[in-house]
Amino acid sequence: MKEKDALYAKYDAGTATDADGERLGILEGEFADMSGWDAEYQAAELLSGLGITEDKHYSLMSDLGASEK
Repeated sequence: MKEKDALYAKYDAGTATDADGERLGILEGEFADMSGWDAEYQAAELLSGLGITEDKHYSLMSDLGASEK
């Protein structure tokens, strides 16, 4: 993910090369193959299924009560 972000930053700065574009295409394909675009949705579904309310989905573990851990 860091490499992908760095490549997008090069595009934003106008310094990306053709090789950067090719690498970005490969990384985007790998990300899609790993269901990366669905990961947040899947995590939310999992947490909701465990009884964690939506307002706590982005909370730190240390901020959750014992019954929520």
